[in-house]
Amino acid sequence: MKLPAGLIAIVLLFSLAFCYAPQSQRKVRSESGIRIAYIGNMGVLVASDTQAVLFDGLHEFYGKEYDYPSEKTVQQLQEGNYQDFPKVKALFYSHMHGDHFSPALTHAFLKANPTTCLFGSSQILDTLAVLDSLNILQNQSDSIPFDEQVHVIEPNGFELEGFALPHASPGRHIEILNIGFLVDLDGFRLLHLGDTDWEEAEPKLEAFAIAKRQIDVAIIPYWMLLKTGSAALVDRLINPKMLLATHIPPDASEEDLKEIESQYPGCSALHEQNNILAFPVK
Repeated sequence: MKLPAGLIAIVLLFSLAFCYAPQSQRKVRSESGIRIAYIGNMGVLVASDTQAVLFDGLHEFYGKEYDYPSEKTVQQLQEGNYQDFPKVKALFYSHMHGDHFSPALTHAFLKANPTTCLFGSSQILDTLAVLDSLNILQNQSDSIPFDEQVHVIEPNGFELEGFALPHASPGRHIEILNIGFLVDLDGFRLLHLGDTDWEEAEPKLEAFAIAKRQIDVAIIPYWMLLKTGSAALVDRLINPKMLLATHIPPDASEEDLKEIESQYPGCSALHEQNNILAFPVK
């Protein structure tokens, strides 16, 4: 049945108002805190008692310098029996590079989990659309515009903000749309930056006053921690309670990992798959 044009306009206005409503105040924290599992590269699974979200977690072999989840891990995540974590409620993808995102794994995951939502750039959704000839995923995904604004979305159960963060080395990656995410999961605020660097991220983090947002866990690529003066930038621009260094090559030396953790008190350099960290209520 074809809907009248006026009714379509009303529906679209209502949808926009819902997707980009101002974010509410911080939620009451889960009493048991949250748990964090390293999945591979920048893939991180974060869970409260009742729900879990996955950042950049479904990807395949892309090169020997990139860690990626095993078939067993992917299957467990898809079937909702990864260790004792809740089922994944949302997938977040920073960008479309193969060490962060697999169209095939993501499509299979969403087909098997019709209540799971996906959030990413238009490039992520356009790539998935090629595999989705029946358009069965159109109600499970939402695109974050790549512009100068913070885009607020409030799916059922958690809140998120997405914003454009240019990819590191923009001369080589000018066409890649990298998205930063700030997610409130049961009162815990999670920041995932994707593949950016200070030169690209500093103006956005400063303009959006991220350091004032009471970030609990910041997930950033390890190279941002190796730059001169980066400790001061972390404090001034992010100010997280827990810092997770990711995108670490499988052959990284123990000396490099210890150096990162020693220079940043409270930082964990994620490099052992399926290692689980706890972030308690404070």
